[in-house]
Amino acid sequence: MTNTSHGSPSREPNEQPLDSQSRAIVVWRCFDPEAEVAIRARNRPHWDQNGAVTFVTLRLADSMPKAVVQQWLQAQEDWLVRHGLPDLDVDAMLARSDVPRQLQRAFTKFRNQHWNADLDNCHGSCLLRNAKHARLVANTLVHFDGDRYDLERFVVMPNHVHLLVQMRAGWELRKQCESWMRYSGRQLHAATKTSGPCWAEPFDHVVRDTEQFEYLRQYIVDNPRKARLGPGEFLLWIRELGFVHDVLDSESRATGEAD
Repeated sequence: MTNTSHGSPSREPNEQPLDSQSRAIVVWRCFDPEAEVAIRARNRPHWDQNGAVTFVTLRLADSMPKAVVQQWLQAQEDWLVRHGLPDLDVDAMLARSDVPRQLQRAFTKFRNQHWNADLDNCHGSCLLRNAKHARLVANTLVHFDGDRYDLERFVVMPNHVHLLVQMRAGWELRKQCESWMRYSGRQLHAATKTSGPCWAEPFDHVVRDTEQFEYLRQYIVDNPRKARLGPGEFLLWIRELGFVHDVLDSESRATGEAD
């Protein structure tokens, strides 16, 4: 019988970096238009295709102040007006067959670029700039790697996390995100002696093709540099390498090329 329990980890996460050499080889699969897709909505739609690699962003609850969110929403509406789509709902537009796919892709790129740029401005408390707090989140992510899911890479930034993950059969990404946030939230509250909401609703995007997969892999590696973070202000993990403390070094080691 398939195990569908998604409670918090029942054992303490590893405190030491995991040995990357012991990790199994994974075949990363992109979105399959012929396969089943689960679409669920809270504040916005979530597309979930089990067995397809997905780009996930987890962000702290105070990472996007209300004024910044309003500016982001207004920018999206302005984009739709400029492209002759003023009467369409933002997310519904992406699911409509009568809107050209090229236009949908352009909008998605515009929206994500603005959203990620605002995240990189490091609004809010930025709890995860603290190395101890970042490690709590990283340990939560790697805890069930190779069991419920396979991680390709992730970066813990001061107020958000980007990761590429592929769920294994019987496990749902939405519930796993809830598990990550619930468990790491308790750990962060205990470490900071605070209470209240810790995480906001996550953002997830099923990787469409190999080209996008490679782009997102590089995006995760480049994110600390783009946000102008120094050593010790982020935590990068790459499947083939484990925890990497120098972004430039990770690039050359991952490709096997010297500077």
